[in-house]
Amino acid sequence: NIWIQTDHGTPQLFTGETETSVITMRYTRTRLHYRLNCTDETFTIVERQILGSNDAVLQRVNPPEVYRAPQRWSAVALALPVACRGGSLVP
Repeated sequence: NIWIQTDHGTPQLFTGETETSVITMRYTRTRLHYRLNCTDETFTIVERQILGSNDAVLQRVNPPEVYRAPQRWSAVALALPVACRGGSLVP
């Protein structure tokens, strides 16, 4: 299990709903909790968080756990060998 946090260069839009209203906010940081299967080099997303100011969690999503191969050069593709075999992302 690993967490990867991403800082977006451009603010992203988040729309949330309550029972009485719909709000739209801008955010620049997300955090993803990945579960890795090192044997077959696949991953699933356990939790996705959208973070507001002071890293307050604006939204938390727990999608269905579906294992898949990472896309080339994605954050999880770069982190998978480090998490599974040790080492560093920096040469």
